[in-house]
Amino acid sequence: MARKKNFFKLLDTKDIVERFYEHHKDFFLRNNLTKNHVYLIVTSPFSFLKYNLKNNRIYVQRHKYFGTFHTSVKRAKYALKDVEKKYNKGSISERKYLEVKEMINEFLSRKDV
Repeated sequence: MARKKNFFKLLDTKDIVERFYEHHKDFFLRNNLTKNHVYLIVTSPFSFLKYNLKNNRIYVQRHKYFGTFHTSVKRAKYALKDVEKKYNKGSISERKYLEVKEMINEFLSRKDV
């Protein structure tokens, strides 16, 4: 029996946006939106989420139609151990260590976590 493949795994983001643009081309042309504009509009919430996760900004992000994204307690505890390990090795400054540690401890002490 052949395995069913996930349709979205076969396409990359640019292909998906291209198909979306072609499907709604009349609307986008009426509103002077290029494919590049549409690509930025579609991907910006995910770029923002990625930016915040990379920069250790832990808070809830709600994206309309996509859902709510937040850091798990397990991931925060792991990040705290990881930052302590990096500080002990000397690969991050004391300032950065204290900043990240404070942010994670603040997150872990919240009542809604």
